[in-house]
Amino acid sequence: MNEYRIALIETDQIEEAKHLMRSVFEPSLESIFYLHPESTLVALYDNKVVAGINLDIYQVNKHVKMGYIGWLYTDENHRGQQLAGKLIDAGQTFLKQEGCNEISACVEGDNPASFKQLCNRGFSILGLSEQIKLFKLGTCKVYHHASRFFDMGYFLYHKSLTNDTRKPASTNLTAFILTIIGNTLLFFVCLKGWNLLSLLGFSFDLANFSFLIRNQRFFLLLTPTLFLGTRTVSMLISAQVQGKHVVYRAWDTAWITALLFSGILGVPFPVPGNLYLQGHAWKLEEETGTLALMARSGQVSLALICLLLVQSKALWFGLPLLILDTLFFFYPFCGFNARRLVRGGKISVITSLAALIAVLVFLLIY
Repeated sequence: MNEYRIALIETDQIEEAKHLMRSVFEPSLESIFYLHPESTLVALYDNKVVAGINLDIYQVNKHVKMGYIGWLYTDENHRGQQLAGKLIDAGQTFLKQEGCNEISACVEGDNPASFKQLCNRGFSILGLSEQIKLFKLGTCKVYHHASRFFDMGYFLYHKSLTNDTRKPASTNLTAFILTIIGNTLLFFVCLKGWNLLSLLGFSFDLANFSFLIRNQRFFLLLTPTLFLGTRTVSMLISAQVQGKHVVYRAWDTAWITALLFSGILGVPFPVPGNLYLQGHAWKLEEETGTLALMARSGQVSLALICLLLVQSKALWFGLPLLILDTLFFFYPFCGFNARRLVRGGKISVITSLAALIAVLVFLLIY
C-alpha cells in the first residue's frame, strides 16, 4: 500500500515540482516563483511529487537567521490528506536544524487555506513597527527574499523558533486610525507640492493648497478620513447584515508605493487596508459571495461620495481609490476590493464597472 513520504527534493524532481506549482498558482505569480533544491521539501506518493514547501534560508542581521516559507502547494488530487500541515511541521524542524531562529511566511488576507495552517502552529501577523524593530536595516532584505516591496493585502506571518514573544499587528480601531494618519500625511505632502518633479522644475500644483483659506485647507485634509471611513463603514454594515464577524487590518508594504507616488510624482496613492473575515475557520470558496457583497458596498459608497464631490479637489484621493477598488484585481494589488468583485462572478464585475463608468461619465459632463 502506497504511503506519503516527505523528503528533501532531489535533482530529478525539480521540474516535476515546478510543473505542480504552475498548475496550483495563478499565472501572474510565476514571475516570482523560486525553488532552492537545498531547502525544498516535497511530499511523495508512488515516487511522484504531490506537494511541496519551498523554503528560503538567509541571514537578516547578526541576531536573526530567517527561515522563510515561500511556496506551499498540493496537487488537487491529494488534498484532504493534511499534507500542508505535515510539510510545515517538517519545514520547521528542518529550519531549526539549519540554525534559523525566526520563521515567516507571506499570505494574502483572503487565503484561510494557507494562514489557517500557520495560525494553528503559533504564527501571528507581524506589524510594520515590529518588523522594523526585529529586522532593523535587514527589513529590506526580508522584503527582497519575500518579493514584498509592492504587494498589497498580503501579511507577514511570523513565529520565533526560540520562543521569543513579539507583539502581533494592531487591528480594528487602532489600525484604522494609523491608516488614516498615514494617508492624511501623504495627501498633505501631495497638496503642498513636496515632490521630486517639483524640485526638478516640473511644477504640479495639486489643489492650489497654499492659496486656500484655513477652513478650506482643513476640510481638504479630511479627505482621506471621509473616503476611507465611508468605505470601511459601508463594508462593516454589509458584513453585519450578512451575520459575519470581521476584523480591520492595516497594510504594510503598500506604503512603499504610496511614498513613491507622493514623493516623486506628487499624486496620492491611497492605502486603505481592509476588512477581513474573522478567524480562520472559513473557506474562501464558501464566502466569495459574502466578500463580493462587502466589496460592492464599499465601492458603491465611494462612487456616491465622488458624485457628491464632483467639483472638489478631494477627488484627487477618492477617484484613484475607486479605480483601484474596481479595476486592480491582479497581483500585486490583490488586497483591493476589485479582487473580491472578480471572485464574485460576472454580475459582480458588471455592476461594479457600471458604477465606475457612471462616475467617470458624470465627471466628464461636469
